[in-house]
Amino acid sequence: MENLYDILEIDIDAEEKVIKRAYRKLALKWHPDKNSDPTAHDKFIKINEAYEILSNPEKKEVYDSLLRDELLKSVITVYSKESEKEHDYNSFNQWKHEAKMSANERAKMPFQEFKEFVGDIVRGTINFFNVIFMGAMYIAWGPYGLIYSIIKLVEVINNFGTENVGIWQVFITIVFVLVTSFVTLGGGVAIVKFLRDNL
Repeated sequence: MENLYDILEIDIDAEEKVIKRAYRKLALKWHPDKNSDPTAHDKFIKINEAYEILSNPEKKEVYDSLLRDELLKSVITVYSKESEKEHDYNSFNQWKHEAKMSANERAKMPFQEFKEFVGDIVRGTINFFNVIFMGAMYIAWGPYGLIYSIIKLVEVINNFGTENVGIWQVFITIVFVLVTSFVTLGGGVAIVKFLRDNL
């Protein structure tokens, strides 16, 4: 049995977010419409097969169980649950077949179209309007907004360097953290009082 984790170049205990990022990176790299390597199509198919299984909690659980038996060579465990394991293998093979069909469809997509398709897979995709809208909400929420804006800043920094998060997202988020901090700590009240007394 192929090790799907090796195909996605991740550890066996990788979290969902890591799985998605690995898939996006490798799928974009090996999409046959972009990569002229003779092996690109086959690698793209395997990458998609691996992702379809590992991104689904139910399928991943079954696969992990089968993989453990393969790695540990636990004859007793396999024998004692022979019928159950046979069902799991049948299910896994069916899922892999379905994943391969889906992967072939994605392989036929023009690269730019596939890039848009895969762009929303990574959790925490951040765009300009999302940052602006949430920044305004953080300011309006006061102390709660300050907490959430700091959380968002950590998320943006963690995603920095991907195609979804550039330097401008980091800069704008920092600005909103500073503004929210200023308003929350009384700066906004001081400005209003100053304007009221001098205008």
